[in-house]
Amino acid sequence: MDENTPISILAKEFSKLPGIGNKTALRMAYFYVQNKNNITPLISSLDNIYRSVEKCKICNLITYKDSNPCKYCADGIRNKQLICIVENDTDVAQIEKSNSFKGVYHILGGLISPLSNISHNDLEIESLKNRVINNDDNFEIIIATNFTTEGEATSLFIRQYLKDIRNVKFSRLANGLPFGSNLEYVDSYTIGKAIERRIDYDN
Repeated sequence: MDENTPISILAKEFSKLPGIGNKTALRMAYFYVQNKNNITPLISSLDNIYRSVEKCKICNLITYKDSNPCKYCADGIRNKQLICIVENDTDVAQIEKSNSFKGVYHILGGLISPLSNISHNDLEIESLKNRVINNDDNFEIIIATNFTTEGEATSLFIRQYLKDIRNVKFSRLANGLPFGSNLEYVDSYTIGKAIERRIDYDN
């Protein structure tokens, strides 16, 4: 099929979605072409969501504009000195399902990946530093990036970047999360155990 046709262009946009291959993207494109009544609700929903949400001013989690800081950062019961670092918002949802974490989060917005031209400057690492550097409290930072090459590289960079901050202790998820695993696809029980048995990351 000609890549410049309207259907191909639409399919290409759908293929950018996580987990959507070219064939599925093409089926989705044809669905909307054949069911034009569904296009207006889709456009309206997308427009509404972008008007209604923004990043949490503390942790970068997507939240509603009238609920900023997000519900986790605003929760008076949660331990604000226990910060779990994750790649994206879906990782937060997975960890919350485990019912084992009562701290707060920091969303990086990706992982360091030289092959994709993503460096530490593209991530929310400086804002993490600002959360703890001028604070008298003692913090534990749980690094919960995925156990992939990019996740490990990001984990090591964060540890080195913040190593001179005296009031910060580091830990890393362990037990049951093998190398190459992705938090988004790990069951909540395994995530819960990994949090409970996290390892000291200071040495």
